[in-house]
Amino acid sequence: MIENHGVKGNRTDQLLKRLGSEELQTAVGKADLVAITIGGNDLMRVIQRNIFGLEMPVFEDAKEGYVSRIKEIMETVSVLNENATVVLIGFYNPFFPWFSDIAEMNQIVTEWNQASSQVVDSYPNTVFVEIDDLFLNLEVNLLFDDYFHPNDQGYELIAQRVFEELRGERLVELERRTYTVRNEESNTE
Repeated sequence: MIENHGVKGNRTDQLLKRLGSEELQTAVGKADLVAITIGGNDLMRVIQRNIFGLEMPVFEDAKEGYVSRIKEIMETVSVLNENATVVLIGFYNPFFPWFSDIAEMNQIVTEWNQASSQVVDSYPNTVFVEIDDLFLNLEVNLLFDDYFHPNDQGYELIAQRVFEELRGERLVELERRTYTVRNEESNTE
């Protein structure tokens, strides 16, 4: 069974707050796999708050807070469920189709994704899924009408990438753990 607890527009600080709710703690505690897609709105907030003073140091300062919150999210999820596979899906530059000549924005997205990946690498049963390259094709529109979120084709490509990352040993391990848990539940009835 798949449960979607995502909230459109959430930032890492809001997800951390929601992870304190009994509903989300219960869901995470029972999950075999926890997929998290967060960060794009953190980056967007930096842009909105500094629209007339967008310089690299502003993004560097914001990245430190973002990384700290990602660590706290990963820690919280691992405490709630040490056996779940946790997938942190990276984010992309939604401005690329219109401002592809502004290399700094791609650099910022790359640096934030690299920082996320480094955090994920320090936790067991975790996977970071890079997706920003999927959105660099100017021939295909992968954004919804709001020009920020993926459209159906964008989400399909993201899902394919997640599956590719989980395929192989990781997916076999997840299936083995799921079977073991279900088998143990059957034996206790």
